[in-house]
Amino acid sequence: MFLGADVSHPSPDQWEIPSVVGVAASHDPFGASYNMQYRLQRSTLEEIEDMESITLEHLRVYYQFRKSYPEHIIYYRDGVGDGQFPKIKSEELRGISAACCKMHIKPKICCVIVVKRHHTRFFPNGAPSQYNKFNNVDPGTVVDRTIVHPNEMEFFMVSHQANQGTAKPTRYNVIENTGNLDIDVLQQLTYNLCHMFPRCNRAVSYPAPAYLAHLAAARGRVYLTGSTKFRSPQEEYAKRLIVPEFMKTNPMYFV
Repeated sequence: MFLGADVSHPSPDQWEIPSVVGVAASHDPFGASYNMQYRLQRSTLEEIEDMESITLEHLRVYYQFRKSYPEHIIYYRDGVGDGQFPKIKSEELRGISAACCKMHIKPKICCVIVVKRHHTRFFPNGAPSQYNKFNNVDPGTVVDRTIVHPNEMEFFMVSHQANQGTAKPTRYNVIENTGNLDIDVLQQLTYNLCHMFPRCNRAVSYPAPAYLAHLAAARGRVYLTGSTKFRSPQEEYAKRLIVPEFMKTNPMYFV
């Protein structure tokens, strides 16, 4: 099961508006069909508080479609700074593990942090050609030596073709890998998932689960539009529940 998560925060002057969590999870054999869960939580809180109940719901939907539970969960987490890695590992991964324990399963978990906010750029040797006027590296270029962390599993990837200007690579930090996935396999898998985003018929800059989680959080933010007074996040979420029948018939409505 491919899992993607992102958190959308309000602007700094809107501290009373809750942050919106978006989590997308696949429920087919190919990583192409996804369902969504969203939650409201305390403003500006980056780590996801309700990861256990979110994962339980995703596992239920997965079982509904596949008649079995996943043996491996690949978790792509977007929008996290370097200093927050320990909190993600201790809180969100613990929530995923707790949900799996409740279902009496023990899948292998691989957690990959997707980072776009950095200043690293790549350029090929030689002069630009008529086919590469922006002098970008080829899509699918991976850098996992010399400039990466010496002790941790980390790599850069340029998965997309930039239409204009310099292509910005995405950095991937693997903070959990209980299945001991080989880094080459993980790089190939990540690159393949960059081709699975349903809004675009080309490769995008980071994997589809993380992209779809961003759209899910954006959809959750729309549900707050027009409200001026907010009670607790739990009360506000209870007023904005998605109709279960709608989720069954059209699980990818948020795309």
